[in-house]
Amino acid sequence: MVRFGVLGAGSIAHSFSKAIRATEGILQAIASSSLERAQSFSEEYGFISFYDDYDKLMDDEDVDCIYIATAHAYHYQHMIDTLNHGKHVLCEKSFTLNAKQAEEVFKLARAKGLFVMEAMWTRFLPTIQELIQKVSAGVIGEIKSIESAFGYDISTLTRPRLKDPEQGGGALLDIGIYPITMANLFLGRPKSFKSKVDFFDTGVDSYEEIIYRYENAKAKLIVSFEDNLGSYTWIYGTKGKAFVPVFQAADEAYIYDDTDEIVDTITYGHEENGLEYEIKEAISCIENKQFESKTMPHEETLEILRQMDAIRASWNLVYPGE
Repeated sequence: MVRFGVLGAGSIAHSFSKAIRATEGILQAIASSSLERAQSFSEEYGFISFYDDYDKLMDDEDVDCIYIATAHAYHYQHMIDTLNHGKHVLCEKSFTLNAKQAEEVFKLARAKGLFVMEAMWTRFLPTIQELIQKVSAGVIGEIKSIESAFGYDISTLTRPRLKDPEQGGGALLDIGIYPITMANLFLGRPKSFKSKVDFFDTGVDSYEEIIYRYENAKAKLIVSFEDNLGSYTWIYGTKGKAFVPVFQAADEAYIYDDTDEIVDTITYGHEENGLEYEIKEAISCIENKQFESKTMPHEETLEILRQMDAIRASWNLVYPGE
């Protein structure tokens, strides 16, 4: 039995609190900068304790693991503080602003013998896991290209953090990490990349197209906070192709032969909303005293961050927190 504390009470914290119903985890405590919001969360989801102070959550002796659901720019310090309080960590993506911060977090976790994992839920979805197995087995032949897109228009949203450089805003860290993850899952680390980018007037990225080049393949990744692109991934091989609609939350995928006929459908309905699979992994690792997940190992988190660091460097985009 793993007792979770939730640090932050935004929209993703709601999703986590719902998903834990499909696991054996316990919602022990919630902390928000607003006591009223923390109390409301506690009443809605059945948390045992609620706080308006993050340190009080970290000091709670009944909390085993803290799920960090704050803005990107705060992840690093919140993880460092959590580890120094002797708690395991499950932290939302993007794990940190950059790879250097992540290295320091992992180093501290190893020194203290504590579990830490990036909550990149897409990697744990059964549909994605089965698709990886089938594509690796050659069902569509050798992969020649991938096209993955994720985008929505944020102009009518009341979420200022998405444009705020102080909070690690911008499309790349928030949703660009998903297409980049898909490219890495199926093709690995690229040999080179090029990109083009647009910016908000706040200085963070609003739209980008990224081309990853491999020895015999390429990936085209499109990310937008300006356009309602939806989300999808196509994987093109020498013997067929695969299509994953709403890939970041995938509950279905389709495999086509070289005549464009569907030859296989992979379908797994979520037990709750899809976040339950990463929570189950965290629980299993903690209960079995494994300080790193095989599905979301530390090196994979670092690799994706290194790639995003390089992309941002090519745009001269540096966050104040760096």
